[in-house]
Amino acid sequence: MQQINEWKAAAILGFIPDDENPLFLFNRATKEMLVEILSGGINVVELVKFELRSRGLNEEGRFVGFN
Repeated sequence: MQQINEWKAAAILGFIPDDENPLFLFNRATKEMLVEILSGGINVVELVKFELRSRGLNEEGRFVGFN
């Protein structure tokens, strides 16, 4: 909860833009998707890895090109 409060405070003070604030990471996800994530039916880590690869990045965020 402390991390959440820190993100809230940073947002209020304008230190972190909304598109970089983890609090808004799932704001467009449906209730069903959120429940599926919690139950383990959707692997968020695999989705992040897929997104990085789609951007031509490795797991450290370095550009490695598109395969």
